[in-house]
Amino acid sequence: MLTLVNDKCIPADLPEIHISRTELMKKLKIAALGLYIYIGAPAGSGKTVTALLWNSICGRKPLWISLDAYDNAPSVFYRQLSAVLCSTQPKNKNMLSILEDTAFSSSPVENTIRIIAEMQLDDKNLYTLTLDDLHLISNMDILNSLPAVLKRLPRSFIVLFLSRNAPPESFFNTKTGILKQENSVINMEHLRFSEKELKSYFLKLGRVITEEETALVLMVTEGLAIGINAIAKSKKIESGNTEYEFANYIREHLWESWDSDLRDFMLKTSIVSEINEKLAVTLTGLKNAEKTLQNLCAANIFISHVGKDMYRYHHLFLAFLRDMAKESKINLAGLNKAAAKYYLDARQYLLARHYAVQSGNDNMIFKVIHQFNQYTNPAFDEYEAFSRLFNRSILDKGICDSHPYLYTSMMEAAWISGDREAVELYWDKLRHYLPVIAVKYPKILETVILELAADYRKPFPQLVDEFNNMPPIPRLDKHYQVSTFSLQLPFIHRSLRDFSDLSEYADKGMMEKLDKSFGLLLKDMYKTIMSSFFSAILLERNKIEEALKLAIQANEEAAKVKNPEAIFTAYNHLSAVYFAMGNEVLLRETLAKTENYIAQSGARFLDRNFLAWKTKIKLMDADKHAAEEWLDNYFVNDDDDSKQSSTVPLYKIFQCFTTVRALIILNRGSRAMALINRIIQFARDYRRPMDLAEALTLKACMEWASGRRAEAAGILEEALLPMQEKRFIRIIADEGAAVVPILKRIASSLGESPAALDRTYITEVILAASEVANRCCGILAFFKKSGKPVKLSKQQTKMLELLAKGYKNAEIAKMTNVSVATVKWHLMHAYEKLDVNNSIDALLKAKSLGLLK
Repeated sequence: MLTLVNDKCIPADLPEIHISRTELMKKLKIAALGLYIYIGAPAGSGKTVTALLWNSICGRKPLWISLDAYDNAPSVFYRQLSAVLCSTQPKNKNMLSILEDTAFSSSPVENTIRIIAEMQLDDKNLYTLTLDDLHLISNMDILNSLPAVLKRLPRSFIVLFLSRNAPPESFFNTKTGILKQENSVINMEHLRFSEKELKSYFLKLGRVITEEETALVLMVTEGLAIGINAIAKSKKIESGNTEYEFANYIREHLWESWDSDLRDFMLKTSIVSEINEKLAVTLTGLKNAEKTLQNLCAANIFISHVGKDMYRYHHLFLAFLRDMAKESKINLAGLNKAAAKYYLDARQYLLARHYAVQSGNDNMIFKVIHQFNQYTNPAFDEYEAFSRLFNRSILDKGICDSHPYLYTSMMEAAWISGDREAVELYWDKLRHYLPVIAVKYPKILETVILELAADYRKPFPQLVDEFNNMPPIPRLDKHYQVSTFSLQLPFIHRSLRDFSDLSEYADKGMMEKLDKSFGLLLKDMYKTIMSSFFSAILLERNKIEEALKLAIQANEEAAKVKNPEAIFTAYNHLSAVYFAMGNEVLLRETLAKTENYIAQSGARFLDRNFLAWKTKIKLMDADKHAAEEWLDNYFVNDDDDSKQSSTVPLYKIFQCFTTVRALIILNRGSRAMALINRIIQFARDYRRPMDLAEALTLKACMEWASGRRAEAAGILEEALLPMQEKRFIRIIADEGAAVVPILKRIASSLGESPAALDRTYITEVILAASEVANRCCGILAFFKKSGKPVKLSKQQTKMLELLAKGYKNAEIAKMTNVSVATVKWHLMHAYEKLDVNNSIDALLKAKSLGLLK
């Protein structure tokens, strides 16, 4: 039976000494009419106590989720949310079965919605759901999908968001947003203590303060709760800098007054974000650690009881303690090692890895990384989110040069997130330290070589030569799984890197050299991978019967291996051959076999790219329903915000191609073209000729459909030239009816220019494309030119003009005398009219239409 709620999902206790804050509670009551309340203000503003006060007076049962940085992945976030929802009905077997299903993580948003649909609540069951520290969630998959999920909750729920940031833009979206009115947002101005409230609080503490003292406290603290609390505890009211420094008050008025053993306890436990009795005993050696935590909480010394046996220091106090710990003689490395072992034993590998790195202990780091690689299979969006946190801690410490194997983690995060400059830097670092790693850290050598094999700056044959003389690679145990080699992408020749230059090995009879290098590295997977690869090369050259033989062989060999990625790619290469043959029966059988394998093996991290492949097949026949279904997936973000829109994460590249086709089929041409251009830039940056050829082909098809025939032919020629050198046909021809007329135009003009294109090659591509066109109507079957005029209101135009000048939303709000929520409201309407979803695309589109100067 799954434990429904953990210590993070139990509300903190309301402080024993507090005031009612009547006016603030009235504002919350009004906000609650809209069912969603957003409390956004800096740390120390009193957000948590405000929420606890509201819960205490509203007569509802409180549900609470204390978020942390490791919840910044959809499967983790929604599993926690779903567990809290299931706790309201512990006997509801339908809800529990969805949560306990191993398939939950593959589609967490959809499964959470299914859980909500199974809820059976009457009007007597009233709840307040609080999402605390929402600012720690930056994953756009979560922020974009969360409003749509929460809107499905029964009306017996009121949702509170506690955050240090302003509400995400997705919360204001006119179609799917949940903050429909300005009074839904409570900010720092609302949270500030008034003179009356301040006097009342001090009176509850048994102190009477004068008007002058009241004014001084409000000036020094700016009316913020934690500052007032610190002054109250110091029992001194002094004038000073108007910028109140919380840490200074603690250091000057409280720290020395506490017992030395208590100070030592707090310093040692401050290395972790949350503490329970067992962890506190581990870190401090005190057998009565639980009593000490309880006493701290009872004395309200900036610590909260956030669960059955879990405690958490206030953010500002925790920062103070950590600064003090650095100045002390405490053995921080030893404490981090102890924390790492605690979390490793609890199988919380990501936290264990974080503390292991802080400890600087090689054995502990290797142990954690090994267990993480062997016993977890996160989807790459999760891995990217976790790695970002992990790498930040490494960079802060600057320890990679002392422990060079850590560059593998830096490399992985940069590679999958699309940070090309960082990728190339870490390749150079790994190559520099390769001799040291081979001798000193042989257990990590395999991972390093696989990562360096992706270095697109060198031809793959050259890399093979470099690694041909490496020492033997030891295995940690006979069941050890090699690091990911395909990034969970469907086809091996377009995965970790564009391996099309490997085709030279088959052409030049150089397989023996490859066998002695990567054959030894990949061991039992090698035959499956190579059979899949050469099947793909033959298929690209339209040698279908030969490709089929190798694809079948790869599937037979896959039955002998245990690596899910190798089996996944083998299945997909076979289904690609059946699609090229037009054999729908065997295609469906192979797709079903792949789906069954993913479900039975628990390899749900492969789901998204497999869904992208299945959807692509349907889109080849302009299936509008399939296009809409694909775009409705929460992880499909063709409308990423401006910060993200310049990059394409490598692990999502196949999904991006499916998204482009879906957008074209649904006549969302501007968004499709924007994404194509991003893919083209990505393909050029990462030197992936096949991705570039596919993207250019799609762009040519759109240009042709829009009436720009000459431009379309020029773009397609750019795609054809490098593919002609490899005699690759299907990368172009698979667009079928959409590409045939452009190919014919190019063929008709071959004699008119000194183009390097070969007539025989072009004829082969035309024949293959025509065969596809006979079976599928193509992605342009319903494409229409957009001629609908766009009209913006004066307010929308004004907001965009200010945005174009570089002003932020908060600045625009001040300049136009409206709230930030109103600014977002006008911008969202403008985005809808322009058929875009972020500020950069909105400005570009508005300027192109002459709506902005």
